[in-house]
Amino acid sequence: MQQNSPYDDYQAKQLELKLWVIGQLPEKRKQIFMLSRYSNLSHKQIADQLSISSKTVENHIALALKYIKRLYC
Repeated sequence: MQQNSPYDDYQAKQLELKLWVIGQLPEKRKQIFMLSRYSNLSHKQIADQLSISSKTVENHIALALKYIKRLYC
């Protein structure tokens, strides 16, 4: 059985922390953030899909990033 390197362990912990922080976001904000970052949708595509304005999408992403930065960094 191959043992993980310290770097692999560090990356795994960082991913676990990132997912935990994202999981703490309010549901709508988390949904918008995930569509933006992990589905690579544009603000307009997200807005159209969720029937909200592009500005609302922009605001949710900005607030999500601010929250993530505060907890993660």
